Amino acid sequence: MAEVSKLVDVTRCVGCRGCMVACKEWYELPGEWQQARFEGGYESARGTLGYHRWVNVQFYELPDRGQEPPGWFFRKHQCMHCGEPACVAACPVDALYPTPEGVINLDQDACIGCRYCESACPFGIPQYEPERRKVSKCIMCYDRILEGLEPICVKTCPGGALMFGDRGRIMAEAEARLATVAARFPEARIYSPAGVGGTRSVYLLPGPPELFGLPVGPQVPASVTFWQTVAKPLGTAAVGAALATTAVAAVIQRRMNGGDKGAGGGRGDPSGQRDRAAGEGE
Repeated sequence: MAEVSKLVDVTRCVGCRGCMVACKEWYELPGEWQQARFEGGYESARGTLGYHRWVNVQFYELPDRGQEPPGWFFRKHQCMHCGEPACVAACPVDALYPTPEGVINLDQDACIGCRYCESACPFGIPQYEPERRKVSKCIMCYDRILEGLEPICVKTCPGGALMFGDRGRIMAEAEARLATVAARFPEARIYSPAGVGGTRSVYLLPGPPELFGLPVGPQVPASVTFWQTVAKPLGTAAVGAALATTAVAAVIQRRMNGGDKGAGGGRGDPSGQRDRAAGEGE
């Protein structure tokens, strides 16, 4: 399958949060009603991502910057599926890995809860659960993609704010939509930052990314690059050398202790061979 992407058009999102509900239903993630409190605000589902919340629709009020019309905008927040993912580089056990389609998948069984991915991600995506000692995140419905289906959030979206498909087609659609909204939103732009190798979750924003809770010019942290290119390979080599040394030491100790002894003596027991030969000579 070709590399895929998902377009999130913030100029079209109506904030219905159907994508949040659909994600929870598809993956059987528990509800969070116990955390819901009415505080007189405009968001009933407060907060951001969590171990059981892989998608969150965030509310933003765009200030008056000469745009028509100023007002409320809604951004679907989820894993960005970077082309150069810091989380994958930081993971010491390869629990996070890129698929041929460009999705950053997560094997929770392999996750050891080290939380390196959590600190490495420039978008703050992986979420840790202390009781399970695991992290979780959006996997772009990779199970559905393998079956030729679009992500459940895209299927659910009623306003056409979400679109999924071949990356080339998605980027072309993003450019076409940008041209359409440019008159209404002069500062509109496509957000797929090159510092992380481009993202497979592509945003069409009506203004600068910082107004919508997104970092400007995110990059893979230098510490992660050092870990991936220097520390991790050295650590792997050291572990391999330690295992090899242990194996050699075990063999030497085994031979010093007499080796394997079968019915007629072992390779480390020449006296057994001699005794049998003497008996046969009599």
